[in-house]
Amino acid sequence: MKPKPLDLEDLASIEHEQWIEWSKAVAGEVSRDRAKRWEAYWIPYKQLPDGVKEQDRAYAKKVLERIKSACEFYLKYKDNPKQLVQEQEDILDLSDTQTQFLVRQKDSFYTETAILEYNEWLFKLAFKDVFREESK
Repeated sequence: MKPKPLDLEDLASIEHEQWIEWSKAVAGEVSRDRAKRWEAYWIPYKQLPDGVKEQDRAYAKKVLERIKSACEFYLKYKDNPKQLVQEQEDILDLSDTQTQFLVRQKDSFYTETAILEYNEWLFKLAFKDVFREESK
């Protein structure tokens, strides 16, 4: 996939695709009337009425909130490993060698190279499930 900025409509479209797959999978378990109502919306997102699009946007906004939280986490602790260790030690994986280094160094001076390595590590921590998928 070509890298691009986040877009609410893209996320809402993905949410709609997910809903179509789910609703088709469970359509046989609901009433015929409900399945028939759902079937009317088994169309591409762009063809949906605005009111229905808004339902997909509501779920997409929840995803955006989680992404925003990860971004804020990264920006808050970027260039500041001491603050991360002081405020977030409970979420750190102490079996990880980078984390062990941070904890040991929390009262020491960090070199510019160490800060760059830390920021890369922190970015991967903030977005760990994104990078976990890439490595598969």
